[in-house]
Amino acid sequence: MAKNTQAFRLWCRSDRGGRYYYKLPGGKWTATNCTDRAVAEQAARDAVRNGEQRNTNIANARLLAAQLGRPFMQEDTPRGATLPLREYAADFYRWDFPNPPACPRIARRLQDRKRIGPEWAREQRKRLTEYVFKDSIADLPMGTIRRGDVQDFRSRLLVKLGATDPDSPRRKRHINLILGALSGVFAEAVDREEIGRNPAAKLSMGYEPTIRGTFTEAEIRALFPARIDRLGPWRTLMEKTIYLVGFTCGLRRSELRALTWAAVDLGRQEITVQAAVKGKNRIGKPKSGRSRPARFGNVTARHLKTLRPADPDAGALVFAYASGAMVGGTWWQYAWRRALEKLAIDWRGRHLTAHSFRHTAASELRARGIDDSLLMGFGGWQSKAVADIYAGHGTETGARAIADAMDRLLG
Repeated sequence: MAKNTQAFRLWCRSDRGGRYYYKLPGGKWTATNCTDRAVAEQAARDAVRNGEQRNTNIANARLLAAQLGRPFMQEDTPRGATLPLREYAADFYRWDFPNPPACPRIARRLQDRKRIGPEWAREQRKRLTEYVFKDSIADLPMGTIRRGDVQDFRSRLLVKLGATDPDSPRRKRHINLILGALSGVFAEAVDREEIGRNPAAKLSMGYEPTIRGTFTEAEIRALFPARIDRLGPWRTLMEKTIYLVGFTCGLRRSELRALTWAAVDLGRQEITVQAAVKGKNRIGKPKSGRSRPARFGNVTARHLKTLRPADPDAGALVFAYASGAMVGGTWWQYAWRRALEKLAIDWRGRHLTAHSFRHTAASELRARGIDDSLLMGFGGWQSKAVADIYAGHGTETGARAIADAMDRLLG
């Protein structure tokens, strides 16, 4: 048995291959799994320091609980429950790849094969730092936060964001996203058995979402004249074609911006949707996480053939600036708004956005007898039977039916 030290004792067990054990005052022998005395002493000193920090946290949490008139936890409460919310969540939603993620929430979701990325983490982190950490709730120890505290935090958000009006669905949705980021912190603490329950669970605000508007058949034909020599309300052929492809092929903005000529088969009149922009021009997989085919009709084919360079480079973008760089989000918004305002379409009053093309396409195709399973594949929408949906859209008959229906719609 090693000699006593000031705060711990060491024991080198010869029957365990010379491995060291340490014992803190009033504690039990703990294995260090090492045979180096210096390393074992450092492990013991770290344990002493952590224990002292835990005692300090418990004392501070007990004092704050007494000031608030609340009961305190038991002495064997995990250390995480004694930490203020701000300190406990200090590393939450930090995306620090390629290094191992410091955020336990991200690490868990990646282990569970959830489709998350740096954009999602950045938005969640922004909600924590701009709203949660700047509120008084962040000063409370995790184990003392009650459901009422989160409700009070939600009320303060309502005032701060000006969403006291019940007809403010956009701001209430923003509040729900903030509460979701906070709930993720509590959920992780519950999973780790550091607190008993999630006080932010099921506290989202109900609201009537704004119903996105759709275009009429006449407006679609005015926006997309079938003849290649008529631009309609668009300034350039590229402006017209990018929205035409989005409408007739069911591509999202992120998929259109990342589309390359290598993914366009003009002979088969088919696009392989296999990439999408994931924030700040980073290219990743589509929203569904997998590629899908998208057939297009003769009208779209004529526009793509005219737009295509004589010999495009490998990986060249279909829709790009003159420099070859990817078109930006601002360009996308202004091009769309200019076209609608030129046709005197009240896009604000009718809640129309560029995404309305996807809703309009689905409505028009359904009205023309296209089966719902084909529609799901057309837009890349998922369901419980996602494999069957993609298989249905991949058939020649189904894909051709959608392309022909679009040609008829465009006249």
